[in-house]
Amino acid sequence: EVDANELLRSLSDVSDAVDSERQREAAWQQQMRQMQDLGRNLVRAMEGAQVEAQRQAARTDELRQCEEEERPCFAALYESSYSVEPPSFMEGSFMEAHTAARAEKRLLLVWLYAANPENELLCREVISGEVFGAFVSEYFVFWPGDAERWLLPSQLKDLLRVDKLPALLILQPLSVFEADMAPWDDPRTGSPVEFPAECAWSLLGIWDPTGGIDEQAVLDFMALHGERAKEQERAREEQRQLTADRAEEARALREQQDREFEESLRQDQK
Repeated sequence: EVDANELLRSLSDVSDAVDSERQREAAWQQQMRQMQDLGRNLVRAMEGAQVEAQRQAARTDELRQCEEEERPCFAALYESSYSVEPPSFMEGSFMEAHTAARAEKRLLLVWLYAANPENELLCREVISGEVFGAFVSEYFVFWPGDAERWLLPSQLKDLLRVDKLPALLILQPLSVFEADMAPWDDPRTGSPVEFPAECAWSLLGIWDPTGGIDEQAVLDFMALHGERAKEQERAREEQRQLTADRAEEARALREQQDREFEESLRQDQK
C-alpha cells in the first residue's frame, strides 16, 4: 500500500530536480549567449583596431610624404608669401637640427605652424623682422615645421599636447647617454625625452598665441632662455677650464716630484 504523503514528497522531489535541471540549462544557455556576445564584441573590436591601425599608417605615410615634398620648398614658399627671406633655419630633419644645435652649443627653436590667421600675423609681425632673425643667429638653431601637414612636427605637437598653433618651442638638446629619462615622465614639465629615437632633449618653454601676437613678448621669451643658456654654457666652460688647469697643475707637480726623487736617488748612489 502506497503512502500518499510519501508519494507526494517523491513527486515534489522529482519536480524540484526537474526545475533545478531546467535552471541549470537556462543558466548554461545564458552563459553561452554571453560568451557568444563577448566573442562577437571582441571580433568587432579587433576589426576596428585593425581598421584604425591601417588608417593611422596611411595618415603617417601621407604626412611623411608631404613633409618630404614640401620641406625643401619652405624658403621659397615663405618668400613668395611674405616678400622676404625667412630667418636662417635648418633645412634638414629634426635630428639634423638637433645634432647641429648640440655641436654649436645652442638651443633648438622649433616653430610649429598652421594655416591660420594667427600664424599669418606671427610671420608678418615677428618672424620676418630683423630682430627675430638676429635673436635666432645669436642663440638658436631654428627649425620650422607644419604641425598639420608634416609628420614629425605633428608628432611633436601631440607629444607635448600643444593645443594652439602657431607655437614656438625652445628645446635643450641632450645626449642620449647622459640624459636621465623615465617613460612615465611628462615632457611638458621639462623631463628629458628621447624622440625620435637617438635624439634626446628637454623642453625649456613654449610660446603660443593665447595672449595675442606681440613681438616684444616673443622676443622676451627668446632672450630669457637664450641668455640663460649662454650663461649656463659659460659657467660649464669655466668649470671645464678650472678642471683642466687643476689637472695640469697636478701633472706638473707629479713630474717635479718624480725629478726630485730621481735626483735624490742619484745623490744617494754617489
